[in-house]
Amino acid sequence: MKFRFAAVRPLLKHPVVLYLIAPLVVVGVLALSVKPVFMWLLVREFYFPAPAYHYPAPTSRAEAMRQDLDYLDKFPELDRSFDAKSRAAFHAGVAALKSRAGTLAVADLAMQASRLLALADNAHTNVRAPDRAAVINRVPLRFGWFAEGLFVVRAEAGFAPLLGAQVTGIDGVAPQDMLTRLKPYNGGPFERLRAYSPFLLESPDALHAVDSAMPQDHLNLALKLADGRSTRLDVPALPPQAKAPDVWSERELAPAPTGYPGDWKTVLADDDKLPWVLRNPDDSVFWRTLDAGRGLYIHLWAIDDDKHGPLADQLRLVLEGLKPGSLDYAVVDLRTDGGGSYPKAFDFAKALPSYLKRDGKLYLLTDNFTFSAAIVTLAWLKYYSDGRSVIVGEHAGDREEFWAEGSGFELPNSQLWMAFRTGYHDWEHGCYNWSRCFWLNVSYSVPAGKLGPDVTLPWKFSDYAADRDTALDYVLEAAREAR
Repeated sequence: MKFRFAAVRPLLKHPVVLYLIAPLVVVGVLALSVKPVFMWLLVREFYFPAPAYHYPAPTSRAEAMRQDLDYLDKFPELDRSFDAKSRAAFHAGVAALKSRAGTLAVADLAMQASRLLALADNAHTNVRAPDRAAVINRVPLRFGWFAEGLFVVRAEAGFAPLLGAQVTGIDGVAPQDMLTRLKPYNGGPFERLRAYSPFLLESPDALHAVDSAMPQDHLNLALKLADGRSTRLDVPALPPQAKAPDVWSERELAPAPTGYPGDWKTVLADDDKLPWVLRNPDDSVFWRTLDAGRGLYIHLWAIDDDKHGPLADQLRLVLEGLKPGSLDYAVVDLRTDGGGSYPKAFDFAKALPSYLKRDGKLYLLTDNFTFSAAIVTLAWLKYYSDGRSVIVGEHAGDREEFWAEGSGFELPNSQLWMAFRTGYHDWEHGCYNWSRCFWLNVSYSVPAGKLGPDVTLPWKFSDYAADRDTALDYVLEAAREAR
């Protein structure tokens, strides 16, 4: 039968329709419009762009440097992690640098900008390490921190005999003492500096900026070689590589190729003996069921989508293969995870504890690379596990309270990149103040308490070199003993 609108028109004027149904229609229309309006306001409040610059083409290096410094001076008015004192110190520092514009090189600017941003003492407010590395020199070695100290984990082929060597001195200074000298150039807690200090410890440019007595073209290294012999060696620096791949220090620990030009060798082989935490570094998720389904291991390289699809979908598929209340234990490994977009992990973090038995344990592995959205995920997992979680490893790379979100800020001539931060997070107490907190936190926040390790257990290099995982081995043994 053919529908005729005229036949139902009188019904639309009936009082029941006007007073009951019509308001529901209005509410539905408003509901559909709320999310787009909210997202528009969110972007305007937290993701607004940096101001445009309109400088003439510089006619000299000094003029280019003055333009970069003039633009850099706008930064603390955008980044909300600065207070009045640190903002004033920032402007004074820029003014002092302008008087030296004629002698500053781009490497000097990179280090001085790092020092100025560090005044905010916010781990997200730093010159982006790989971008800084593109304008400073580096030796053809890559370093990594372990329980015993600093070690060579990757080297160009000509320096392959140094693989596995412990660095006991850099230009006459112990690596741990060098960290103290570098702290003013990196905002946030010490753990964040330690995680990404290899970018600086590998660079004569960077260390010369800290101490002008240090050579600018090579590192003089004191080394304890893998065979136990001690030696000293001058390692020449390679020039800055503006088009170098975007590789962070945690990625250097995994033996998979990083894309750097040249023939690079690694301590570990990329084979089936490799610890799980270092497998598939270009994927967001690696997981295994353990003990005939009584346990679960999942490592998150990033809180983000990858070539396999949306992260939320991948994590949902992991849980779909399990029965609620079936797990004696689960291990969520957030080591090497520098973050991403934290809402992508919320459903998983909230749901996972329900797959544990009532007396089951949730083991959470962290290291100094655990950062940003990974810390948020850690907070959710701890909170929703209702006292059944154990954090093992090293302290994450930030405090429980920090400023994040924001937009990019690039200097006009050097193209040095950083980001200003606009949204406040508090994952210890929860963040519910609309006037201060990042707005999404008002919905997602939990008072997770302190997020430091219950069991402090850094990776031993002796284990790493033998394809063993210090923290995971401890956790799996503890989980099996508890059954």
